[in-house]
Amino acid sequence: MSLLAICLRIAIVFIGMLPVYTNAQTVPSNLTLPVPMNPKVYSGTLPNGMKYFVLKNDKPANRVEMMLAVNVGSVLEDEDQRGLAHFCEHMAFNGTKSFPKQQLVSFLESTGIRFGADLNAYTNQDETVYLLTIPTDKPNNLETGLNVLRDWSRFVNYADKDINDERGVVVEEWRLRSNAQERVFDLHRPVLYHQSPYADRRPIGDTGVLLRCPTENLRRFYHTWYRPESMAIVVVGDMDPTAMVERIKRTFTVEGSTTYPKKERPSMPLPYHERTLISIVKEKEIPTASIDVIWKRRPFSTATYEGIRLAIAHQLISTMLALRTQEISRKPNPPFLYSALQYGNIVRETGAVIASSAPADKNVLRSLSAMMTELYRAERHGFTAGELERAKQSVLSNMEQAYNERDKSESQPFAQELVRHFLTGESVPGIEVELAIFRSMMPTITTEELKKVLADEIAPNNRVVMLSIPEGGGYTIPTEEEVSNLLKAVESKTIAAYVDQAVEKQLLASTPAPGKIASKENIKEIDAVKLTLSNGATVLYKKT
Repeated sequence: MSLLAICLRIAIVFIGMLPVYTNAQTVPSNLTLPVPMNPKVYSGTLPNGMKYFVLKNDKPANRVEMMLAVNVGSVLEDEDQRGLAHFCEHMAFNGTKSFPKQQLVSFLESTGIRFGADLNAYTNQDETVYLLTIPTDKPNNLETGLNVLRDWSRFVNYADKDINDERGVVVEEWRLRSNAQERVFDLHRPVLYHQSPYADRRPIGDTGVLLRCPTENLRRFYHTWYRPESMAIVVVGDMDPTAMVERIKRTFTVEGSTTYPKKERPSMPLPYHERTLISIVKEKEIPTASIDVIWKRRPFSTATYEGIRLAIAHQLISTMLALRTQEISRKPNPPFLYSALQYGNIVRETGAVIASSAPADKNVLRSLSAMMTELYRAERHGFTAGELERAKQSVLSNMEQAYNERDKSESQPFAQELVRHFLTGESVPGIEVELAIFRSMMPTITTEELKKVLADEIAPNNRVVMLSIPEGGGYTIPTEEEVSNLLKAVESKTIAAYVDQAVEKQLLASTPAPGKIASKENIKEIDAVKLTLSNGATVLYKKT
């Protein structure tokens, strides 16, 4: 896995893992139209501006996922608040208006949370999300869970003593996160987030602020940004959705009084840069080198039919390029161990096309050259009809496998999807409609369309190259000039088209005559079946 994939929250849309749906779905001629919401989802906006999304799902039984999504992250911090978005997340578990700390701890532990070990919340640069898995074996659990989320949204206790007591806990988490990969990414950060507030707004923050900032700074951040119109309640699980909506309306239609002025979230796409930015970081504690080439693009979203079609194109391009690079990695003395192309959003308003590879030897430039060569080969010559057909079949096979497991889908992924819908506009049309759209669009996607998509997305503007290299160990450390010269050399060289050498003929010249099942035996101990065939082969199978 590349350093970028580890350190960034990349919201990649995996259309290829959706199930097959056989009914027809009308795709409008105007692909910019929004994709409709799944009719099984109960959604709305409360009088105070807070949104809610409720979906019934029976897996697992007697469990409900509750999430409070807050459209607030560390990028919104003032200079004297660096790290306080994450600090606010910590304070939510220290007691609220209705739940003194020990009462809150007791309830959360009763739901299965190991207090202090895996508190169910996260904060990144763009958002904060609180998660509760509520067992419904006790009649008041659902009501209590909603009350906890309500208090987190508006009524967290910010007493000076509680804030000061928590400072050491947050700093200890800062210390634990200061591993080699984090150190490397912190050095890449100013280059990747070039001239953007994201460059110096790490969610974990600054220890000087965490230890010494006035307690008022924390209250100011919480009351300024934790507003009903910036939040959504998501509830998915084994419950009556109509009754849950009424509970939400009773619980959350409240306005917490505050004297802090309201602020609108500013628009913050990453600034454009024409030239390629290069970051080379050496770190003695990382085990292997990694290469990431990032093209910053408009954010990717499936909110529209056009967005879904682009996501399908991305899945096909990634699949075909992966097969090509796998061929290279299996040859003697390959330039890389793996190479992959990913699509996602690195920040809320900026998407990214990310080419990553892991060098197979100590020559990082050799790996970078090979990876870029394969990208330009596809960009210049496109893909073959055979490659595209196999990619479509591969994606379809994955979809069919997922469809066969559709009745076993658990609630948490559905809840996370609804959170993404609120935060980023990702479409949630329901599995049937989504796949019907997919099956309608897939046959019309051509090699010419995919070639154009790739060419638009890997143009050399707004590009960043990040090399993360172990210090010592025999690695050759290139200079920025050498990297820049290599990129120019690859762009200017003649690259032949890919030769598709896939075997298209039948594996067998003729179909062998079928045999018979000679015997059948039930294995009660493991609830399996053993078959012995007429040719002597043994088959064991178990239904799960």
